[in-house]
Amino acid sequence: MGKTLKLCQGAITTTNFLAKELMNYVSTVFINHNVASEEMWKLSQDALKIKDNKKNIKHIIIGYFSGNDSHNPDIEMIKPALIKILEEFKNVKILLFGEISFGKFPKKFSSQIIFHKFTGWKELPKIISNIDINIAPLENNIFNRAKSENKWLEAALVKVPTIASNFGEFKNVIKDNETGILCSDNNDWYISLKTLINDDYQRKRIGENAYNFCINEYNTLYKGTKLVNYINSISKKHIGFFLPSLQISGGIYVVLKHAYFLQVEGWDVDLILPDANNEIFEFQYNEFTI
Repeated sequence: MGKTLKLCQGAITTTNFLAKELMNYVSTVFINHNVASEEMWKLSQDALKIKDNKKNIKHIIIGYFSGNDSHNPDIEMIKPALIKILEEFKNVKILLFGEISFGKFPKKFSSQIIFHKFTGWKELPKIISNIDINIAPLENNIFNRAKSENKWLEAALVKVPTIASNFGEFKNVIKDNETGILCSDNNDWYISLKTLINDDYQRKRIGENAYNFCINEYNTLYKGTKLVNYINSISKKHIGFFLPSLQISGGIYVVLKHAYFLQVEGWDVDLILPDANNEIFEFQYNEFTI
């Protein structure tokens, strides 16, 4: 993959950490942050309209949204702070969303912990809008330093404040105590959670600030124009995509859609597969086949 990158005019990635690594292979890198699609914006706006009507004023809900159980170490990392919060605030509940377990916690906290099974992304804005505080802990390792700020963005779209780990893209994007709160250790997590639990004004202020920032910076129209300009500045209407396989996954599917769109616009598109064995593959996108 490194040899392939060295043959390219440039690279596109989603985070500053990945951009820094790619600069070892290509001369220019464009950071195309993960932003909200038009549909995600609409779903978030719909969720905001009903947010206040469904608010449960009896409890403060801290939400953690995970895709799979690979995030178990992240939530375990801040367990001491969460235990102190649950012990001190009986009106606080923790919502654990997705394929994740909470480890061995004292049974006395069972009534304060809510599990929610993994569901489709279109339901996320409505669910996130009904929590009070979003948390995004990450263990500081090379894998997590490359992750995007999606968890913060999804909450910002429905004006929910986020407390996140103070490194990686969270540190690059979030303005501490303005568009979110950044934490470096368990004491930071405890103090930050306690502050937002006790202060409704601060929760609303940070949530509003994050939302207003995303209106201008995190939409496809704003980012799309800059991306198009970058591609046009380095390309020659001939592009190749290196694929590890054609076993369909989210990432492979996105690459194939890009290949289709570029081909329709008159580009010469190569799909480079190491183990294709000269077979012919067809990819169907809506009513079109390539």
